[in-house]
Order: sequence, then C-alpha cells, then structure tokens
Amino acid sequence: MSVSWCVSARVRGGHANGIQVTVHPSLGSGRCPNARSGATAPPRPAVCAPRPKLCTASQNHAPAGRRQQRRSNASPFNTVFARSSSSTASSLSQPHVSRALPVIGTKGDGWRQTYHCPPISFRPSSHRAPSRPRATLSIVPALIAHAGDQAGWRYVEFFSANIRNPNTRRAYARACAQFFAWCEDRQLALTTIRSVHVATWVEQLQEKHSAPGVKQQLAAVRMLFDWLITGQVVPTNPAAAVRGPKHVVKTGKTPVLEAAEWRKLIDSIPTDTVRDLRDRALIATLTYSFARIGAALKMKVEGLQPKGSAWRLRLHEKGGRYHEMPCHHSLAEALHAYVAAADVAEDRKGWLFRTSPGHNATVLTEQPMDQSAAWLMIRRRAAAAGIHAQIGNHTFRATGITAYLENGGQLAHAQTMAAHESPRTTKLYDRTKDRLTQPEVEKIRL
Repeated sequence: MSVSWCVSARVRGGHANGIQVTVHPSLGSGRCPNARSGATAPPRPAVCAPRPKLCTASQNHAPAGRRQQRRSNASPFNTVFARSSSSTASSLSQPHVSRALPVIGTKGDGWRQTYHCPPISFRPSSHRAPSRPRATLSIVPALIAHAGDQAGWRYVEFFSANIRNPNTRRAYARACAQFFAWCEDRQLALTTIRSVHVATWVEQLQEKHSAPGVKQQLAAVRMLFDWLITGQVVPTNPAAAVRGPKHVVKTGKTPVLEAAEWRKLIDSIPTDTVRDLRDRALIATLTYSFARIGAALKMKVEGLQPKGSAWRLRLHEKGGRYHEMPCHHSLAEALHAYVAAADVAEDRKGWLFRTSPGHNATVLTEQPMDQSAAWLMIRRRAAAAGIHAQIGNHTFRATGITAYLENGGQLAHAQTMAAHESPRTTKLYDRTKDRLTQPEVEKIRL
C-alpha cells in the first residue's frame, strides 16, 4: 500500500492571525483528504527525488462523508505547523489559487493549498488514531516566513532535526518565538536584525527574568542563527557578539531536606497499597542513587540487577549514557517490596515506576510515570508530612549528595555516583558549609 503525504494550508478565519498547515498521509488513493470529493492529485513526475506536487483544494469545507473519511484515515503522526502573520490577510471568499511550492503554507493572502511532499513529522501526537485528529503545534514566526521558503523549512528543521532533547526543544522554541515576536513588533526583517537589536532585547529580558533564564534564551537565539547561517539563509549571526548577563553560581538553589525531614517524609507514607510502595521506592531511588528524575522514570524492571549478594541499578542518564550504580541496602528493600506488590518481576522489559489510574491505589497501568506526575506526588506527600518547603523532584538528588558528603564521602566519588562531567557541578549540591545552626546565631550578644 503506497503512502503519500499532503500538506494543506489556509488562513485561519480570514484574519491576520496566521496560516495553519496540516501534515497528514493520503493512503494509496492519490487523493488529498482536504480536497473536494472527486478531486485527485496529478501524477508524480518520473524523477528520482520526491518533488512537491500540487493537489487541488476546495474553497468550502468537505462534505460530511469526506470529513468522516478524513477522520478514519487520520494518522497518529498528524502534525500541525502554524505561523503568525502581521500582514492583513484576505478572507476565504476570494478565489483560491493553487501553486506547487515546497513550503509550509504561503504568505497571508487567503489561499488554501495542498501539496504532496516527503514525510514530515514534528512529534507523534498519539499512538492510536483518534476520532478527531489531535496535533502538536509549532509556531513559524511571520518574520521567518516572510524570508522565504528556505527560511521556513530551516526553522522547522532546527527544532525537529537538530535538537533531540524534548525539554530543550520546548524551551528553545519558546525563546525563539518570543524573540521574533519582539522583532516583529518593531517592524524588523530577518536580514535587518543587528547586534544592537539583540542587545536591546536582552536588556529588556533582564527586567523580568533571572540571569540564567536570560542566558538560556540568548543561547537559543544564537544557536538558531548559527543554524540559519549554515543553511545560507542569513549571512551573519547578530547574536554572536552579544554578551549575556554575568552569572556566577557557587551554591545551588535546589531545596535540600535535613536527615530528620527526609525520614519524616518516608515514615509518613504508608505501606498499604501498591501506590504507596511505588512512591516510597521512587523517593528512595532518587535519594540513594543520586539519579535524575528522568533517568529514574525511564528505568525498566530489568534495571534492578543482582551482583553477587548485592544489587545494582542501571540508569539511562541524559545524553544517551548508561550509568550503573551500586544499590543501597535500604533502597533494595524498598524496590523489592514494591516489585513484589506490583507483581511485575516477570515483566523484565516493562517500566518500573508505572502510573496508577484515578483513585484506585491498588492497580497500576503499563504506562510509565512522567515528571509532572512525580512532582505532584512529591508535593502531595510533603504536604501530608507537614513539610512546607517548596521541594520537587531534584530535591532528593541534592539531599542524597549532601548527606553523602556530610558523612565523610569524597567529592570525586560523589561526582562519579551522580554522573557529573565536572566536580564543580557536584560541588553545587554540597550544602554542608551553608547550614547555620541556632546555637551559632545565639552567639550574637549585645
């Protein structure tokens, strides 16, 4: 069964709020799902490289039968690309003009078009076809769109092909969108942006954001312009000469629990249900293995491995690295109690920390927990234990490293256990010198 891909674009609502482009497959029929009933795509020319070809599109919406067929052919890889536009767009009542362009939509002129193009996917929206196609939204700024087709594609490829980490992709996309919106408000074009404009934007950011946040946004813009230079979209990088705010960090800001507070939190979690045992095991894993929350939640059941009379953890850390860590005896007890209650010991390829649906604390699904669910669990457990500090997922990593160093552990070993590239990063988690006791404060006598 042949699969071709279509890109359909139209101005949303006939106003100057952007152009929406949907990428979806057309299975074998050679017919665009957004096209009028009976309209077919012209045959693809006999060339080796796939070339975008035009398919006719309807001015009005498709009939109910075609809409139902479109829903039935919906793919889990449906993706929506949208871009804002500051130019005045014509209404959809104008005649629709068709052109064969390998672009993500066209300028805001009221046209609706459909193209056959190679597969494009920003991120799968679901693992099964929903009744109504759901999509992931990405913004291609009008300032980029007005620079031409090559600039639009290059912008999309920067996030889809160049950045693999989803958290970095989300943060950089937000920073770049805000920067180009700022430039658009000042009627700048992509080729007229200079270092003075980037510097002015950075100065305004410092009024509302902290130094690390400003440096991250500046790094995103600088990296994007480097990508546009290699794609021959712009000749120079206006952000290369702009310096971010000075930021020196000697101590981390992650809240750290005292030993008594950590024990109070663990003791407050009961052992009645499998959800309770899961929460105890997850908190113990973050504390005793110095694991990042992402690595802990990606653990499989087979990640708990025996080694002689002891146990080891195999963690998939950021950067694609696998890190093995000896398992503390208290952590091994918590993990074995959870695995036995969840009855997942035989599911070696399954996720270790799984979600629990609704209010049924005795049942686990086959889906893994995500970071937001873990954060909500930790805040709920901390509130129940009477801990009012604003702790989160990273608190237990910092708590474990601090407790290790307080009890005579070496910094070099802590660096290896935490999978840090530099000991300076590990030192940020050391709070042993920052804790002032009440007796020390009482020495102030007047």
